[in-house]
Amino acid sequence: MVKRVLKIIKTVVMVFFIACFAIILFQRIRGHVPTLFNRSIFVVVTDSMTPQYNPSDVIVVKIVDPSSIKNGDVITYYGQEGELADKIITHKVVKDPYEEDGVWHYQTQGIKQGAILDPEITEEYVIGVVTYKLRVVSFLYKVLTNIYGFMFIVAVPMLLFLALQVMNLKKGAKEAKAAEMMKEIDVESVKSGTLTKEQEDLIVQEYLKTHDIKNNK
Repeated sequence: MVKRVLKIIKTVVMVFFIACFAIILFQRIRGHVPTLFNRSIFVVVTDSMTPQYNPSDVIVVKIVDPSSIKNGDVITYYGQEGELADKIITHKVVKDPYEEDGVWHYQTQGIKQGAILDPEITEEYVIGVVTYKLRVVSFLYKVLTNIYGFMFIVAVPMLLFLALQVMNLKKGAKEAKAAEMMKEIDVESVKSGTLTKEQEDLIVQEYLKTHDIKNNK
């Protein structure tokens, strides 16, 4: 029962991680922001929000009602002006939002020392509010996007797998050779004692294997 529960938990965790990386990859390839249960996943690209969020941190952004966003929230939005244009920005709301003609307005800014105020944005460009950072996913993302981490996580296991495959091939070839030698051994050779040392060892090994006896030399 315990093993079954652990197996289910392991499967759920693996599916979660795979889904996170699939969403990130989809965003990069298609430039589209997929949502699941009104939430999206983003990767922090710059250091404008350090030390709260660092480059390569993976964050979860929740779609909320524009009127619920308040001073101090960290929001993700589509930049519209200057160097922020056509970029997805994650910055902190630094002034009380206000409503004008039925549209909410927000003033944001990075929290890194020396950051300047962003151009004011309206609710139509807001994706959502950052709710939390996926620490484990962030760590794995940083490892996989680093050449040395990639070598350790991906390349090394692949090399070990190939080494095991080579060992299995050698073992299979050895067993095939042994089987062929057994075919060549006849009863007369056994009785007359004309077997080679290799054939004698092979007969002993087969006997021990058949009778499940450990060969203690």
